[in-house]
Order: sequence, then structure tokens, then C-alpha cells
Amino acid sequence: MYINPSVKLFESLNEYLVWSGDKEYKTNYWYKRIVKLMEVINGGDYVEYLAKENKRIVAETKKRAKDDLKRLKLNIEKFYSYDTNNVYYTNQDYVRLSIDKERVETSQGVSVDVREARILYNLIVNKKDIVGFKIKDYTVISINGTLKIGCHNINIESMNRLGLTL
Repeated sequence: MYINPSVKLFESLNEYLVWSGDKEYKTNYWYKRIVKLMEVINGGDYVEYLAKENKRIVAETKKRAKDDLKRLKLNIEKFYSYDTNNVYYTNQDYVRLSIDKERVETSQGVSVDVREARILYNLIVNKKDIVGFKIKDYTVISINGTLKIGCHNINIESMNRLGLTL
């Protein structure tokens, strides 16, 4: 994180010294130390370190993504089995039928009457224009990868799963 700005600063310093006509800068103690530091930065040890660090970061990122996916799947299962009312680790919302089958519940804790949800789902299935459709206090904004209603981004698979039971 500091190397690239340091290298650019060193290059700017050299440009300035050449521009200013300073002939004695190469004998300056601090300039010699900076040159030595740049040699270390550009040396094989540093390049090798960066390559290893990059591999470590990539592996760590993959592991974190895999763990996050496992956690998400577990949260979704808990949501559908009524063990939890929210789904975490995602930017999408999920929907389910309430236990009493009177309402549709979202993973953000919002519920709407099942009749309203059925009307909206039928419009979607019949490929009608749903933009602007009102359901409870929310307005349908779009359906493009997710069903966006107000601040909710409803997962399409979840919507279809619920739709089959409506």
C-alpha cells in the first residue's frame, strides 16, 4: 500500500532535482538512503514477497467467499424452516408463506397479505408490466435479476418457490 506512492514520490523527486539543476543531490546522505531503499523495493526478495502475499490474499478471499456461501445457505434454510426471521450475509431478500398461510413474509421482516402477493405473482408470470404496482406501502420498481419493491431486492428463485404455493 505504501510502495507505489513511495516509488512515484521518488520519481517526482528525481524529476525535480534534474529540473532544478541541483548537481550535488547524489552525494546527499538522505538521497543515498532513499536510493538504497528503492534498490530493496525493486530487488528479487521484495518481488518474491509480493508474489507470496498475493497468493495468500487470493486463497484467503476464496476461503472467505466459500465460508460466506455456506453461512448464507444455512441462514436461508433457517428462514424457510421458521427458525429465524432474517437472512444475513446477502444483498437479496427472501420470501416465504407465514405459518398461518395468511401472509407472505420477507427476510427483512415485512409481511403482505397473501392475496396481494398472488395478484403480483400472476402479473409477473403472465409477463405484464408490473413497474409502479403497489403492494402494501411498497411500489414495484423493477424486475431484472431480482424483484425490486421499495428497498427490497427479492431473490427470483425465492419468489418463484413461493409463487408455486400461492
